[in-house]
Amino acid sequence: MKSITEEDLFVLTVESGSLKSAAEVIGTDPSSVSRKLANLESRLGVKLLQRSTKQTAATEVGLEYYKGVKQLLDEKRELEESISGTSAVPSGTLRVAAPHDFAERFIAPVVQTMITTYPDLNIELLLGSHFEDLKAKQIDIAIRIGKLDDSSLICRQLGHVPRVLVASKSYIERMGQPQRFSDLSKLDFIFYNKPKLGDQLILGKGCTVKPLR
Repeated sequence: MKSITEEDLFVLTVESGSLKSAAEVIGTDPSSVSRKLANLESRLGVKLLQRSTKQTAATEVGLEYYKGVKQLLDEKRELEESISGTSAVPSGTLRVAAPHDFAERFIAPVVQTMITTYPDLNIELLLGSHFEDLKAKQIDIAIRIGKLDDSSLICRQLGHVPRVLVASKSYIERMGQPQRFSDLSKLDFIFYNKPKLGDQLILGKGCTVKPLR
């Protein structure tokens, strides 16, 4: 059972009308309720309740205290319910970073479903292949292709993306069909020159190519 504060117990006693009724609600004995209320009165330095064997009523100052503390407890409960409800009903802004082509094919359909299901949720897509500082740019989720540096961020592998080498027919006709890995080092390459990729691409043992600039 959730622990009950002296303030909660005071409100319950005033509303139930007696120590006995309040004790029955929380499953304890009247003497225990009386001791806790006496502690509250001692701490505040005022008499809050007029006690009798059959009925307990608030004094004038007790009634004033009841109205004030009742409002505070109600506001506290509403705040807790509001905060707890955010995990069940998503709201606010979700910032998602992802490569443009990946987002167009895989993320956009999911986003459409999410904003339809959760109208209070706003999703902001940041499209591009840069490895942004997620904390600095307040990005909640980032989908990236490639090897990531170790960090304190939580990451999960979603799959594998195979890489293939392609060339136009006219380029092959002009340069010749490569027959072995070493032939590739004589060809020109165009690829993403990301900071994390560096200035060369290792295709195999003894075969390293540099990007065409």
